[in-house]
Amino acid sequence: MTTRTVFSTLALASVLGFAAGCTATPKAETAATPVRAERVKAATAERGVRYSAQIIPVEQVSVAFKTSGYVLDLLQVRDSSGRMRDLEEGDAVSAGAILAHVEERDYQSKVARAEAGIAQAKAGEEKALHDLNRAEALFKADALTKPDLDAARAAHQSALAQSAAARADLEVAATALRDTTLRSPRSGVVLERKLDRGALASPGTVVFTIGAVDSLKAVFGVPDAVVHQLRAGMSLTASADAVVDRTFTGRVTMIAPAADSDTHLFSVEVTIPNRDGALRPGMIATIQLENQNVDLPKTSAPAVPLTAIVKHSANHGSYAVFVVDGQQAKLRPVTTGPIAGDGIQIANGIREGEQVIVSGAARLRDGERITVIP
Repeated sequence: MTTRTVFSTLALASVLGFAAGCTATPKAETAATPVRAERVKAATAERGVRYSAQIIPVEQVSVAFKTSGYVLDLLQVRDSSGRMRDLEEGDAVSAGAILAHVEERDYQSKVARAEAGIAQAKAGEEKALHDLNRAEALFKADALTKPDLDAARAAHQSALAQSAAARADLEVAATALRDTTLRSPRSGVVLERKLDRGALASPGTVVFTIGAVDSLKAVFGVPDAVVHQLRAGMSLTASADAVVDRTFTGRVTMIAPAADSDTHLFSVEVTIPNRDGALRPGMIATIQLENQNVDLPKTSAPAVPLTAIVKHSANHGSYAVFVVDGQQAKLRPVTTGPIAGDGIQIANGIREGEQVIVSGAARLRDGERITVIP
């Protein structure tokens, strides 16, 4: 989910002391539990102020073998302790670096056979040329018939063709031998390694995925009420929980022309410079739309303080509030909405004017006797 409701839920998890056993047997003591309560009031909240985005490389390429064979070697890099180890995800590589090798002996044998074929073809070509020269001399001396001369010429042409074929075979064999070495087509960071030393690789088997991380993309979705206010080149601010006390500025580089058929959200890409490598592919970022001259739609609904919300123990993943019903606390399931000031909107479950318990709710049980204190 990319709406602010996601962040509302996370906020709840950080501030609530979830009520355990809300429907359990009431306390044995008869004394009423003192609580504080507030009346529900309407509050206005902006929708879609923050969006959750996935960080991905601007460019990435899959590197695959063109030949088959067992992987003998992987590029060795030095770890933090100074020891050499195989290339792993997260390691940086440069363009042209040798990433891996497969077994070469079969391909070396093919090259040797192709070279032998060239030597044989060259010997045949030389013999055919010698025979042609001799046939032409004899024909000029009227010592050879025209059909015999034509046969010598045809034999020479055939020898030339065989030499060309042998050279082509050698080029194919040499190319296959070169392809036993896998090189990085670009500088970047290893995003994925799919084969280990000793594994059998086939033509087209992807071994590494290399991505450029000097700039990254934050990809997120927005509803139709917001997408028409975004434009290419707009500057947006992003932050990531993994990078504390820092924000990143990027520019909108892509806005999907159509909404996703499942989520009905429009995909947006923000390209963020990342020369120091602080951000990494796979991180989750928060895109801020505050103060971006975006006229975000507002909603008005009943709202309660965050301290009034408890987790509904009888319905996993749902939330509830305790409503004052005379001298009892009644558990009421609610559907939460976006953050509204110091509270949170309630989409359904309570009405304006009702009293909800805002202090002591986490310790209450459904139907427990209470006394409301100022």
